Parts: sequence; C-alpha cells; structure tokens
Amino acid sequence: MNWLEILKMPMGVKTPGSDFKSSEEYNRGTKEQKAAYHSRMRYAFRTNLQILQRRASGSLSDADPVVDEHPVNQEIDRLQEMVRFHGRQYDRLIGRGGINKEDFFSLEEEKNRTKVIPQTTRTGSRIVHKEIPQEEYDELNDKQKTLYHERLEYKYRNEGNKKLSSFHGAMRLRLQRKSNLPTFSSFSEDIYLRQVNNKQYTKEEYLQLSDEDKMRYHYRTRMQLKRAGNENLSKWHNRMANRLRFGSKLPTYYSPEHEQEETNNGPSN
Repeated sequence: MNWLEILKMPMGVKTPGSDFKSSEEYNRGTKEQKAAYHSRMRYAFRTNLQILQRRASGSLSDADPVVDEHPVNQEIDRLQEMVRFHGRQYDRLIGRGGINKEDFFSLEEEKNRTKVIPQTTRTGSRIVHKEIPQEEYDELNDKQKTLYHERLEYKYRNEGNKKLSSFHGAMRLRLQRKSNLPTFSSFSEDIYLRQVNNKQYTKEEYLQLSDEDKMRYHYRTRMQLKRAGNENLSKWHNRMANRLRFGSKLPTYYSPEHEQEETNNGPSN
C-alpha cells in the first residue's frame, strides 16, 4: 500500500464539531467551553494519529530522522503537532502545573509557545538523539543540520554536559546566521584534550571549538604572549576573548592572518 492510498482511506473518527467555528466565536466563549473544545479536538487528532500510525506501521521507523519529506510522515508530524497544541491550550485553561498563559483558538495564532524538541518518534517510541559521522552530516542541507544541532544541544543541556551543549549551540548559530565558518557533526575530544594540556592546534581545529573553549584558548594564548613580551599579539587575542566573553556579534578568528584572510574574502557573520 502506497502513501497516497493510506491518506485516502477513511480516517475512522472524524474531528468532532464544536461551538467554535472562528477565533471570534472562541474568544466569546467561557473558560469551561474553551477547555471542552480543546479536549475534544485533542482526542480527535490523537485518534486519527493512532489510526494512521497503525495503517502505516510497515513504512515507519523508530529511527530519529532529521528531516523526512515522505507525505505520510509529514501528515503524522502534523497530527502530532495538533495533539500537542490542543493539549497545551487545555492545560493552560485548567491551570495545570500553575501555568498562566493566554490560550488560543488555532496553532497559527499561538505566539507565546515555549518550543521544545520532541522526545518521541512517529511510532511513539522515545527518541535517542545520537551524533552522526561527518560524511553523513555533509549530505544534509542547512535546515537539516540546524535541526540536528538543535536536538543535540537540547539533549546535552538536559544531561548537564555544558561542553557538548555549547558546541552544538555554536554550530546551530553558525547555520542560523548563515556564517561563512564551517560546521561539524561532533566535537573532537582530541582537540579538547590538546587544549586542556596547553598544546597548540590548527586553524581547522580551532573552528570546531565551542565559543567557551575558543575564549579559553584566546585568554591562555594572551598570557603566553604577554610573558614572551609580544604585547601587540597579546592584545589581539585579548580582544578576541572579550568578544566571546561579552557575547559580541563580531566574529572571532584563530589568528590575525585568519582575520585578514576572512576580511579579504568578505565579511563573516
């Protein structure tokens, strides 16, 4: 059975009618009426989702696809999003967990959502986010890479791994800002250990560091150069370190030569 046949099949339980046909009608409703509306809608979308999951089970995977443009999977993603939306509005209306946020009639109107990374696959299994090889990463487009780093940044932050969370956050920002700097699929522990042991590394290795690790590199190099009597280069590294320390939007570079090279090739983001 192909995806078109699956989508054309009867969906079983249809979305129930409600008293609200528009945002205007919804806004005139009572809190109890709104809560009942979102409860019914969540149930309907969840039922349709479960039906589609069962019918498409042979073509679904518990893998964690970065982006999947298969129509059935996209429809499952849409239904999951609607289940979550109506669940959020219901929780707000009944005050679950002390939530005090405005509720909305439709997903398009919702402006105060705190976005989180989904923790389950399309079949309902828990997602285990993993890093992928650089070769596989290079085949992704920028949108797919951004989502990849976003998920791992969230995963490592929740696990308390500040180093890896910072690394993936830095890669995500490069992609979102369309920076000329390269991005990498995973952090190299060899580079990190070399830094900890106060050893030198190359420009390519520097570009893979998180902002926090780059800052430590520049501060450490600044002190080494100051002790060696090279005041000008020491000040240059201090300037790079301070950009990172104070969250400047200006780019940082491995060396003055790297800065000159990037300047000649056009501004970096």
